[in-house]
This record gives sequence, C-alpha cells and structure tokens, in this order.
Amino acid sequence: LKGRGYSQVPVLDGDRVAGIVNERDLLNFMVQGGDASAPVSEIMETEFAVVEPANKVSMLSRFFTKDLTVLVLDNGRLAGVITKIDYIDFVSRNLP
Repeated sequence: LKGRGYSQVPVLDGDRVAGIVNERDLLNFMVQGGDASAPVSEIMETEFAVVEPANKVSMLSRFFTKDLTVLVLDNGRLAGVITKIDYIDFVSRNLP
C-alpha cells in the first residue's frame, strides 16, 4: 500500500467491489499476530460509500464524517477511490 502511496485499496471479486483494505486495519491485524497468508477477506471492510462521477463534491463530507471510504463507480465499474486527503486538497484549492 504505502510503496504506491495508497492508504486504502479496493478488493475486487471480478468486476464487483467486495470490500476495502486500509493500512490501519492491516497494521492492527499484523500487530495482533495475524497470519500474513490469511485471505484478504479476513481484514477487509465491507462498509463503504459509492458515488458516481456526476455526483456533486458537496455530498462527500457526510461520508467522511462517518469514516467511510468513497468509491467512484461509473456504470457499475470501479473508476476510482476518493480519500479524505483528496477531499481536503480539493476544498482547500477551491476556497474563495
């Protein structure tokens, strides 16, 4: 994750998003003695928010206050992940 600059990545089952793995959950799993050969499904989060490319940026804050990862799906296919940092960067660049 960190080597590529990601704090979270989606877990796909074919084209369907099955969950999210983030560095916090991965670290907690390993610190608690988790087996590195365990399936990803043991640590992935299955609660996340979904938006479409046409949705307004203003709707994102409600997801981040609930500590949800936001996935962008375009016609049902994963198009991207929006992080809290992405949102903060966008808002700070667009302040009046």
